[in-house]
Amino acid sequence: MTSIFRTLRSAFVISLLGVVANASNVRVLHDADFDHATSEGSWLIEFYAPWCSHCRDLESTWDALADELRGKVHVAKVDGTTERVLLGRFHVEGFPTIFHIQGAETRQFAGHRTLQKLKDFALAGWRAEPALPLWQSPTSAIGRAWGQVQGVPARAQRFYRYLHEDRHYSQMTLLVSLLAVPLAIGLAVICMMDAYMVRQSIRIPHHSHHQ
Repeated sequence: MTSIFRTLRSAFVISLLGVVANASNVRVLHDADFDHATSEGSWLIEFYAPWCSHCRDLESTWDALADELRGKVHVAKVDGTTERVLLGRFHVEGFPTIFHIQGAETRQFAGHRTLQKLKDFALAGWRAEPALPLWQSPTSAIGRAWGQVQGVPARAQRFYRYLHEDRHYSQMTLLVSLLAVPLAIGLAVICMMDAYMVRQSIRIPHHSHHQ
């Protein structure tokens, strides 16, 4: 009985150590949570693709960078093959592409992707690089607002899947509901216009003509 207990305890400890060893300080960002997550602090973000060999080569360096910058700079990554809104918002044309963002300012990293070069850039080197113009920066007020607009189709698709797959509404029901919304809005506008015209006609004085 004692030997079984010791075996189970050893297995638990080994499993726990494996989880700790595999834990990463790299934050994974998505279209839905990007703006909220990056609204504060300094961030170094990699746009990658799972099939990209250069991205796979960078993975261990990126994990080590996140460990060294913990508590100083947030290190994150975005899967460009799934987070299409962010990919277009940052105008990413190749993988991996790395950005430093802080507040409304966005700067692209253009150096060698070594641990030391990335660390220097993340801590202070970014200050020497010109920031994107505010009208072009994906993290400026304009960029974040445009990101919300671009995210509307994706949010609508998620809402549709929730209603259809989780709530089990039929496609016909959803289609009728979708058509009913603009019809209801149009009817409400017509009623308001009709009420306004009636009120205006009541206010116009009627003059009697005497011969």
